Amino acid sequence: MLYQAEASLICSITINGHGFLQPPTMKLLRILQWTLSLAAETTSLTLLCIWDSGYVPPIALVSVVLFTSLLGYCLLIASLAIGPSHELKKIHDVVSKVVTILHEVLLLAAIFLCLWKIEESDVMKICCDSLLILGAMAGYAAWRFLFILIFLLIIFLFKTTMAQRNRRGNDYTDSRCRKSTVIIFNLGNIAFAIALIVLMFPCF
Repeated sequence: MLYQAEASLICSITINGHGFLQPPTMKLLRILQWTLSLAAETTSLTLLCIWDSGYVPPIALVSVVLFTSLLGYCLLIASLAIGPSHELKKIHDVVSKVVTILHEVLLLAAIFLCLWKIEESDVMKICCDSLLILGAMAGYAAWRFLFILIFLLIIFLFKTTMAQRNRRGNDYTDSRCRKSTVIIFNLGNIAFAIALIVLMFPCF
């Protein structure tokens, strides 16, 4: 059950990419991502409760992850009613980004906590190389954080150099850049997720 719960969390983090990477025109895709992410996290929490309801740390942490995911989903739905000139637009965007980052950090913490529990169990280590899985997950986490940092740096430099051009052209190019980045980012996420699930598959 623990491996299946871990796989559900990995699916959740893979499905739910960073919202601030995507242009505003992709809100419907974000809603789909949050919905699938909520389903995966709910499945993980259920499996953890079935596996060992007395082991509180991962259950509590996944519960908090599920709460932040639900909060992010509600904020995304609320954004549909907030136009670009709305007085709450800036506050909403800041809160949404904070919730997205918090969800990412907590989700990664839950994944590593479950992996650490697998590493501590002599029984669960028999069918899979837990250290290899832990290393692959560390690589996945590094990929996500480094990619985001590099992307934000590129966007900052791009906007600085394009400051003298007209706003419309700048926004159009920025949107194309974000869409291309999302595709590359998601392909990398899918590759890591497949590798991790293949490594854990013998224990399912």
